This record gives sequence, C-alpha cells and structure tokens, in this order.
Amino acid sequence: MLTSDLQPPADRTRPPLHPPPPAPPAAPAARFRSLGPEDRLVPVTVDGRTLHLPEGMPLAAALLTRGHAAFHRSVRRDEPRGPWCLMGTCLQCIATVDGRPQVRTCRTPVAAGMVVTLAGSPP
Repeated sequence: MLTSDLQPPADRTRPPLHPPPPAPPAAPAARFRSLGPEDRLVPVTVDGRTLHLPEGMPLAAALLTRGHAAFHRSVRRDEPRGPWCLMGTCLQCIATVDGRPQVRTCRTPVAAGMVVTLAGSPP
C-alpha cells in the first residue's frame, strides 16, 4: 500500500515518451550551393519558367542549386527521381533538353536559350 508521501506531486508532469520530430529542411536549394564565383547568368526555360543559370555549369548542378531536385519519375512507383552520380552513368538526371528526350543533364553545359522539360513534378 502506498502512502501519500511516496506519490509524486500533482503538478509534476512526465516528459514525453518520444521527442518531437525535427523540422524539415527549409528548401531543397539549401542542400546545394555554388562554391565558386558564378559565371555569366543566361536565361534558360525550365518547365515553362525562365531561370537565370550560370553559363557553362553542368545543367544538373545548376538546377540543383536553384532547388530543382526531381528531374523525372520512377517507372514502377511513380516516385520523384533526381541526379545521383553526377557523372553520366546512373541516368537519374535525364530530362528533355531542346526537344531531345533523355539527355544526361549532368553532362550538358548550360547555354543561353535552352528549353528544359523535367518530368519530376507530380502529374
């Protein structure tokens, strides 16, 4: 039998069993940034929007620094896919560039007037 002096005070609360989950990152663009001075910025149309990207930088890297993480969607589960190896072997960075489908954007330098269509946005 418990006595009143062994019971915790009524105003004492127990800590939560599980701490709250950490806050999600602010934006995908915060994960990638350019380390050097950017070259001349040129206009590039990406999914109908005009972006100004550094000329000569690999297109995949330039798009990652601007927050575009999903370049296409997986065939089986329709999940967003983005660049993985950034050297042309994994094919996760493919997009349609100037009307040419399945271009490896990690191997394609940014040029003025490019038209890029990413298939990574939800349908």
